[in-house]
Amino acid sequence: MPLVVFNTYNLSNCFNYYEKMRQFERLPLLDETNLSSNEVPHYFKTVYIPDDKFLVIGGLERETSITSTRCFIIDEKGKLSVTNDMQVGRQYMTICSDYQDDKIYVIGGFNSEKGLLRSFEIFSIRARKW
Repeated sequence: MPLVVFNTYNLSNCFNYYEKMRQFERLPLLDETNLSSNEVPHYFKTVYIPDDKFLVIGGLERETSITSTRCFIIDEKGKLSVTNDMQVGRQYMTICSDYQDDKIYVIGGFNSEKGLLRSFEIFSIRARKW
């Protein structure tokens, strides 16, 4: 599993960490539709999913104070694309992976309308659905 560091305010700054060399290298992002600068919320969370992909989840919508339901995938070539949205807008949530059962759990967090959340959502990795 790779270690990749994301700047959660600005997705265009991603770095891959090479343990043997003990250094970070900028990870090129293929973003033909400018999703990273126009669509991806600030303060998102990321989680690794099998096949060298990352799921970018929720956060705070740009230029507003509304929590986001939006989700994106970064594939093994660094291409950014849209995937299915969560049902509830969240930021500051906890994420747990269960690769054996093909699930990502998103737990709690904060919602701009509801406040603190006591709910969770389950993302099916293979189906790419919540």
